[in-house]
Amino acid sequence: MRGVLHPKPDDGPWSEFAANLSFAAAEPGNAGDLVAAGPAGREGDRRQTPRRLYHLAIPPVAFTSMVGMLGASGLATDRTRVII
Repeated sequence: MRGVLHPKPDDGPWSEFAANLSFAAAEPGNAGDLVAAGPAGREGDRRQTPRRLYHLAIPPVAFTSMVGMLGASGLATDRTRVII
């Protein structure tokens, strides 16, 4: 369907989801900006480990090192998913 625009959803679930999004750029071996923009501050004091989703807009050659950096920085848990 060429030319069809799909507007973003405007209902409650989308607004709640969008409010929890953040963006950060990172350089190889330096997760500082990711940690600063990361979810820890927004997750607060929860009794369970939250689910996290990372969307990586990176070249294929960087996949392994970036996923490794997420793990080494503590940003990835067993409930984390990555979109590449």
